[in-house]
Amino acid sequence: MTQEQYKRSHEPVAWFLFGFGGMAIAFALPILLILMILVGITGSFDHFHILEVMKHWWGAGALFLIILGIAFHSMHRIYFTLHDLKCDTGLPGQIIFYSLATAISLASAAALGIYYFQQ
Repeated sequence: MTQEQYKRSHEPVAWFLFGFGGMAIAFALPILLILMILVGITGSFDHFHILEVMKHWWGAGALFLIILGIAFHSMHRIYFTLHDLKCDTGLPGQIIFYSLATAISLASAAALGIYYFQQ
């Protein structure tokens, strides 16, 4: 086979983000939810230092990666669920869903950046 017969695909990137988001949902989201529930019950951030973690570049970066992964995983899952339900949206659906995941990721990056640089 020659090089002209191969066609580049965006699927490896999409499946990487899907897999990464699935791992983020499986491992990080339950811990974050438990911490938020405990903060809600106690009504105080003093014992958990959640905001202090976000003041460090690695804490803000880790939270951004978790949000990015969950956003792309969720949008990928919704897109393919619609496909399985015979509501195939095609290329416009891909553009809408992945643009929405990108917008969520950028909004979280902006919010985390504002909080991080507000110190």
